[in-house]
Amino acid sequence: MADAIKIAVSGSSGFIGQKLTAALEAEGYEVWPLSRTKGQNPRAIFYDYQKKIVDSEKLAQCTAVIHLAGKNITEGLWTKSCKKEIYDSRVKSTRFLSHIIAELKSGPKTLLCASAIGIYGDRADQKLDEDSLPGQGFLADLCVDWERGTLFAKKAGIRVVNMRISPVLDKDGGMLKSLLPMFKLGLGCILGTGHQYFSYVTRHEIVAQMLFLLKNSAIEGPVNMVSLRPTTNAEFTHALGQALHKPVWLSLPKFIFKLAGEQGKMAISSARVYPKVLLDHGFSFDHQTIGEVLNKLYR
Repeated sequence: MADAIKIAVSGSSGFIGQKLTAALEAEGYEVWPLSRTKGQNPRAIFYDYQKKIVDSEKLAQCTAVIHLAGKNITEGLWTKSCKKEIYDSRVKSTRFLSHIIAELKSGPKTLLCASAIGIYGDRADQKLDEDSLPGQGFLADLCVDWERGTLFAKKAGIRVVNMRISPVLDKDGGMLKSLLPMFKLGLGCILGTGHQYFSYVTRHEIVAQMLFLLKNSAIEGPVNMVSLRPTTNAEFTHALGQALHKPVWLSLPKFIFKLAGEQGKMAISSARVYPKVLLDHGFSFDHQTIGEVLNKLYR
């Protein structure tokens, strides 16, 4: 379609990006992947934030940019080099794209940029929304810098949305895929006390939220990309066991995770996060409980 609205998407081949791309195309948008490798796709926009290279002519044809790319924080141990790679892939890439978009004379007027609910840190049972202050630790500091990376675009008058993404549930990938082998063996276990809060979103719902943000020009700034109902680790674990028809009888004591350092503590951190901005703007949420969500995924 010659008149189709063009959307540049980084991470378009990823776990969320694939579903987002399909949803955008189903609604008549034209997806132009932001890619760090040169290929045969005539729509692909090559960029390299380390060498500060981008195909500006193609990017200028896009109405919006959705920046999802970044190294998975669950892959590998958090060594000094791993942390640097995580930081650079998120913060430096965001700063670069934000700066480029800001300099274009004509081009994208909207930037939807990934962030994470990790910005809130470990907050026990506090009810957290977009007005809550950042927490402490590597992930919180990372997210603060990540969101600051969009300031170039904001100052240039670009509408910026910092999408604070929660763990995404889907049977085809993400966290559930990594948990499945243990649960199928009957080794699913509660982490620590199990009282810690766990905010999540399904892959179907987060794609719907992103489309809503793209279309709603009144929304800018931080947005919590979570379901309506935070659960606890114990509730989630029992619900997953039930959905897979497997018993849950194990628990791992809290001290084990503390021995694993900062990465271990992340596994038992608590974030009771609510989607105030999406609620205030009338997004239509899925009202299912965690049990209903998981039973639907694995029925």
